[in-house]
Amino acid sequence: MQLAYKRCSDMDYELFLQRRMHKEDIKRMVDEMNTLPTSRLQIFSLIYAADLRVSINAMWCLASLPKSRRAWLYERQDELIDCLMKSSHPSHKRILLQILRDAPYAQESIRTDFLDYCLSKINSECEPVGIRSFCIYCAYNMCRFYPELVEELTHHLDLLSSQELLPGLRCALRNTRQDIERRPH
Repeated sequence: MQLAYKRCSDMDYELFLQRRMHKEDIKRMVDEMNTLPTSRLQIFSLIYAADLRVSINAMWCLASLPKSRRAWLYERQDELIDCLMKSSHPSHKRILLQILRDAPYAQESIRTDFLDYCLSKINSECEPVGIRSFCIYCAYNMCRFYPELVEELTHHLDLLSSQELLPGLRCALRNTRQDIERRPH
């Protein structure tokens, strides 16, 4: 059943996010967040919704924002990390890591608990490939400032390369090793 088009701002976001979402729905929500800044905070607050579908759909909308429109989201980086570390749902973790992968990391404000989290997931075969891949990227983004942390990450990547890897992990491993080789020593 197709719902008649209605500006998202004229409806309850939580109600809208309760249903099965399609790319067109996500695009509509992204357009809404780009034109109506107050909608961003309302959708952001729904990542904590008790309804699993609502929270995943809210995260999906946030992850679909163009990188040029994410500055306000990156200001909430600590909240996103806290939400990630409390989550046990694979979709939550994957989408939050996807957002955090592109976040700016400052040398003076690395969260060691988040770095430890990422390093622990890289070689965890019980985690899905997407989570492990995004953890590689996030870990590198934090480690790149410190040679000793890059060395520790390299050790984790060496252990990973001894495993049978699916294409997503092979790609993350290859890209991160290339980034490590290119960085100034």
